[in-house]
Amino acid sequence: MKSYFVAELDTNMHSLVTQYITNGADSAYGQLTGFIQGANYHAVVPWQQDYIVTALADIAAMNIPQASADAIAMLKYMNNFVSGIFTNGNNGYAPLDGAPYTLQTNDPTTGAAYTTWAQFYQGNVASGYIVPQATDIGNSATDTQGGYPVIARAALADLITYTQSRRPCRPMGTSLARSHMCFPGPAKANSLPTRSILSGA
Repeated sequence: MKSYFVAELDTNMHSLVTQYITNGADSAYGQLTGFIQGANYHAVVPWQQDYIVTALADIAAMNIPQASADAIAMLKYMNNFVSGIFTNGNNGYAPLDGAPYTLQTNDPTTGAAYTTWAQFYQGNVASGYIVPQATDIGNSATDTQGGYPVIARAALADLITYTQSRRPCRPMGTSLARSHMCFPGPAKANSLPTRSILSGA
């Protein structure tokens, strides 16, 4: 039975690598590449991307030769987008707005793909999907049971672990760390079921 599930996992992971890395399923999005998107669905949900990252990290940790290697390849691929919404302030995407509920990936009028971080940000502000934050990350930064910044922090920690990239360290040490999801003390942090996935908690 184990061999059956390992074979299925190998097949599915190889399919992801083929679709997104080899064939460039989202290459039309230029600077934004690195997210997993449904067919004919012109939106991306960042917190769901974060959950995909944590699932891929679990597979990477299993040390199943092909599946784990493919999971790490996918994590390296997704790093551009998942870290990118917190690290592209100089390119036009405000890091404090890196944890929204959902974002449009295409211009709602023309249907054209956004290809730069500035287009992506400005288009979503104009459409009301982003409400610019002035001082802190928005969208339930204090909700340790599923606030979007908390989920993002878990994903970034996994990216650091399995890609050896320093890029996710920047939001972990700046905008996310400054948010109020930093707990009031160790007793509070240790009482939470999310304790095991929050880097530095």
